[in-house]
Amino acid sequence: MNINSSGTNGLQGTTNYSRLTGMVSGFDTDGLVKASLSGDQAKIDKIKQSKELNMWMIDAYRDVTSSLQSFYNQFFDSVTSTTNLKLASTFSSYNTVLAAGSPSDVISVTAGVGVRAGVYSLSNIVAATNARISTGTDITKTVETGVISQADLDTIKSSNYNNIFKITLNGKTADITLDNDAGQIASVDDLVSQLQGKLNAAFGVDSSGNGKVKVENNGGKLKFTTVRNTDSFTIGTINNAGANKLFSTAPTETTPFDLNGGNNQFELTIGNNTKTVTVPPLAGNSTFTTADDLKAAIQNGIDAAFGAGSGITAEVNNGKVVLKSESAVNYSIGNTANGATNAILQIDSSNISNKVDLNTKLSSMGAGFAIDPFKNSDGTSIKNEDGTFSKNIEFTITSSKGTSTFSFDPATTSINDIMRKVNMDTTANATMSYDVTTNSFRIQAKDTGATSKLDIVDTAGGFMSSLGISGTGAVGSDASVTVTGDDGTSMTIVRPDNSFTYAGLTFNISKDLPIGADPIKVTVSGDTSKTFNTIKSFVDQYNALIDKLNTKISEKKERSYLPLTEAQKASMTTDQIEKWEVKAKTGLLQGNTDIQNTLDRLRTALYDSVEGVGISLYSIGITTSTDYRQKGKLVIDESKLKEALANNPDEVTNLFTAASDKSYYKASGDYAIKRERYRESGLADRFSDIIQDAIRTTPDARSNPGTLIMKAGQVGDASEYTNSLIKEILGFDKIIDELNAKLTSKENALYAKYANMEKMLSRMSAQSGWLASQFGGQ
Repeated sequence: MNINSSGTNGLQGTTNYSRLTGMVSGFDTDGLVKASLSGDQAKIDKIKQSKELNMWMIDAYRDVTSSLQSFYNQFFDSVTSTTNLKLASTFSSYNTVLAAGSPSDVISVTAGVGVRAGVYSLSNIVAATNARISTGTDITKTVETGVISQADLDTIKSSNYNNIFKITLNGKTADITLDNDAGQIASVDDLVSQLQGKLNAAFGVDSSGNGKVKVENNGGKLKFTTVRNTDSFTIGTINNAGANKLFSTAPTETTPFDLNGGNNQFELTIGNNTKTVTVPPLAGNSTFTTADDLKAAIQNGIDAAFGAGSGITAEVNNGKVVLKSESAVNYSIGNTANGATNAILQIDSSNISNKVDLNTKLSSMGAGFAIDPFKNSDGTSIKNEDGTFSKNIEFTITSSKGTSTFSFDPATTSINDIMRKVNMDTTANATMSYDVTTNSFRIQAKDTGATSKLDIVDTAGGFMSSLGISGTGAVGSDASVTVTGDDGTSMTIVRPDNSFTYAGLTFNISKDLPIGADPIKVTVSGDTSKTFNTIKSFVDQYNALIDKLNTKISEKKERSYLPLTEAQKASMTTDQIEKWEVKAKTGLLQGNTDIQNTLDRLRTALYDSVEGVGISLYSIGITTSTDYRQKGKLVIDESKLKEALANNPDEVTNLFTAASDKSYYKASGDYAIKRERYRESGLADRFSDIIQDAIRTTPDARSNPGTLIMKAGQVGDASEYTNSLIKEILGFDKIIDELNAKLTSKENALYAKYANMEKMLSRMSAQSGWLASQFGGQ
């Protein structure tokens, strides 16, 4: 008996016989149904095999496409290839050598097409410059406090939480705790002495015993400096711990909570409004023995900051104070800075670092600059007394490309924000940068030469002036070099850029040749090895390519090996499946006309004459193998090729690089133009066109991609899912779905018939049993 599924129809004891089979008859119903459906399943398997073959075909096509693409990239791609046969420079048969002892960091020289062998003398070498404006010196003020009075010093106590501040040196942060509970700081000199010792303990000293951060008494002020100008330090504040302490304590008579200057504040944000909440003593008492009293004090602080009815109330939950939003508004809490120590020491929050913090908002760092960034040229300020701004800082940058106006809100903008905006502006055409070592800024035009210019003018505030990079009339200068040939003829070449070509020589100037230095001697001599190796590599790679393609289209197809069905795989081992599929995948591209056409065109292109060129591959020593089994592979007569490169380099170059004035795209839409372009093109463009006809992903003038791409597509391109083989696969999927639906329907019908038979047999058996019982009972 086979039970595929069972259930009830809602009435107790009533069985659904739709797939409860073989119970009475004893038949192998599943086997009978499977046998009845074998023809239908065979149809589905056949379509699945066709689908699998298509998927294998896609992989085979793409393997060929990949090989053609690699060959193209190596010899015909002007962007990525250093052996691009389309470029005349690839066939340069000259080598350049600087005379021994010449300063190679001044200029480099390479020989190209049209150069003459000989010895050249290079003098009066001047590098092209950008228009630029630099700070020149530190732009920030010396980090110095205000005058500290003795009365201020006397208030420093640990109990007042005004004896701790932070210092960060080169990324390392240390808390500096001043000791004055017993009156140790009786003067500013005492403060300096104690502070220097703590800084030395925190950050160490140099080899001479000097503190890395040095503090001095400068007329009652503290002056901070570093031993090295590469060091960067910042003075900061410690946090008030109220955000953590106030809402984590559970005060009782035995464990009271003492409110003090180190735990009495927290930052509260309600909606978009953020304020510092200071919790006051309750009825003059700073010690809390119940959560209810602490809750009342916290509520008083919230109401004082936001006013009654803020929507945030303090409540007690499990002995601790929690905040609750009565009106479902969003709120959050955080730490606040404890600036008590900084206030005692008269530390200005906008002058706390010896370097510029590029990420700090301008509004909080203005006073740290030697020049006020918010003052106009007439002395008026764009900053109001309440700290707000009457208008944005504004400035203009004029370059050779035009004038750009920049405007920034100091309250929301950092210097990094400004630098990014300036550097991205194409009209400003300039690069703005900061050197942390020298604490200085520089802005320079992106172009070089005498036409390079920069004018920077503050139009609201004095931001660029405060950075030391405002000014007008900055201009660049041209590059120049005097070239003297071995015949004594001199020529001075002037160019706006540091890289340029003249008479086949490409110059790259890095810096000026010092005045009075000897001229640089450059020897240009014939060198065919580079070109020979490039052409030999081309022939080798071509042979490897056509060998692979010939193998693909001549490989015999194993027609008795089809893709395995699921039932067949279930009866085989993994090793057997792998070996079977290797056989099944052979010969998938046998006789493929697309690949054969590409091969035929490549072979023809090698020996069709190039219009206007008097030589051929045969005449320079490159011929087709006489062994028919090589199927068109090339053979090089190395001596003949080297002789052609040495004696006739220009013609060899033209054989490969000759170019038509008819574009590839235009030719792809008109066969007459295509023939004309082919006739006028050298071997490189011919090969390039033939390969692109097969593998290009961009449509041609007839809106078609390459023949291989049209057939199987390319991974990462839209054609991956729109090629003809994929379309066939989608068609197979649709047929499979339809056949599966029919099979399922037929299967259900067969099971229903057998189930009905079982019910009839069951009834007959029951009747027979009843009759038997009746006769037996008499």
